Amino acid sequence: MQPNKKLLVTVCSILSFMVIVIIASFIYVANQKNPYGEEVDITNLAELSAGRPSDSNTLFFIKNNLYKVILMNLDYTIKADDIKDITIRTGTFDQTYDEKTNVNTVKFIVDIKSLKQSYQVSYQWSSNKNNDNLAEYGTLVTCLPTNLLKYGDFNCKDMLTEEGETPDIPNNPIIRVLPIEVSYYTPDFTEYTEYTISYEDSETNKDGFVLVITDKTGGNKDQALQMIRDKGFNPDDYEVVYNYTPNKPSNL
Repeated sequence: MQPNKKLLVTVCSILSFMVIVIIASFIYVANQKNPYGEEVDITNLAELSAGRPSDSNTLFFIKNNLYKVILMNLDYTIKADDIKDITIRTGTFDQTYDEKTNVNTVKFIVDIKSLKQSYQVSYQWSSNKNNDNLAEYGTLVTCLPTNLLKYGDFNCKDMLTEEGETPDIPNNPIIRVLPIEVSYYTPDFTEYTEYTISYEDSETNKDGFVLVITDKTGGNKDQALQMIRDKGFNPDDYEVVYNYTPNKPSNL
């Protein structure tokens, strides 16, 4: 019986140690402070991004940036923890990964009913911290066009407008979902599809821009137009330029 008692004590000690480590880990994670300052919670972000790649430092930055922009549009101060209803608008969450550029991109719109505010949230990250493909304005909270404001115009200000560095972006809702990058193999790996949908400035177009479909593998124009519809826009409302630029074979 003595050896069994020793074994039981050993097992209990190991289990107790494991429980303590797990609890300590949870406490550490819960108490991690945002290095950029106060942060707000986006209530359904974890649900929508579950199972997808993420980057803790980028999330710290964008949650702090969102809080700062919220304060810019209030005439009083509010603690970040007191803002409890920041929600990603249905149908706006989009996360992509570009294998060629090694860039993860997340975009969505948030609504804050209690404050009657809405914003565009965009952020990017790469495993290569010095990746030149990260966009200059790729990680930022910005004002929405007035026609996308859920609670009406609140004379929105953001970091770019305050610094006088507003990028020259056409004021059209479709711009907020661009670029759209599509690349995939069929399940049997016999066919590969790759195309992007972006925009270019145009002095001759009434909207000030044209949509550009860049097809790398050919035959994807109709699929790209359907993708525009799936995002909630009618391609017939825009001037669309289609370019077939086939991938060059690798030099072996």
